[in-house]
Amino acid sequence: MTDEPSILYFGMPMVLLTTEHDDGTANLAPISSAWVLGQNVVLGLGDASPAARNLAVRTELVLNVAVLDLWEQVERRPAHRGRPGAGE
Repeated sequence: MTDEPSILYFGMPMVLLTTEHDDGTANLAPISSAWVLGQNVVLGLGDASPAARNLAVRTELVLNVAVLDLWEQVERRPAHRGRPGAGE
């Protein structure tokens, strides 16, 4: 038998949140405020962020937890990437 924690807080490393824009392109957002409460994942997002706007329209998302040797690369990801019309 395995006990499941009632709360799991990742803290660090960063979590890479992927959501989808209206035009079908991906939005990648590094976040450090994500934790699990039972069967629910709680995300700390600003309500004006592209990720939050996307989640208000469609609830599909992908969470990737970066291993320790990659978290600096996740944090260095340019802020404009994934925004429609912002270019790469």
